[in-house]
Amino acid sequence: MLHLYIGTDREKARAKMRADVGEVKGAEIVRITDAHTVDDLKTALQVGMFPGKRALIFESVCEIPDMREIFLESLGRLSKSDEDAFIYEEKPLIDVR
Repeated sequence: MLHLYIGTDREKARAKMRADVGEVKGAEIVRITDAHTVDDLKTALQVGMFPGKRALIFESVCEIPDMREIFLESLGRLSKSDEDAFIYEEKPLIDVR
């Protein structure tokens, strides 16, 4: 399931996202931000790489062109996945919206 948070009020959006992530019980948290590498993103997106339930958190990954391409290609799979994916983008580009 995808959860999307957008907006320039970072504190409010991230507080809501943290609360929603907290509702997912027994999951390993995997967080990828714009400070990570493309390889980190690819690893996090791999199905079956990690045993057990995961909650995937993506923050500002669409700000990095190489990461954006890979991430957008994975949205279809993420939307159908049993894993919860939480996405925060402060100012998403028009084509990303």
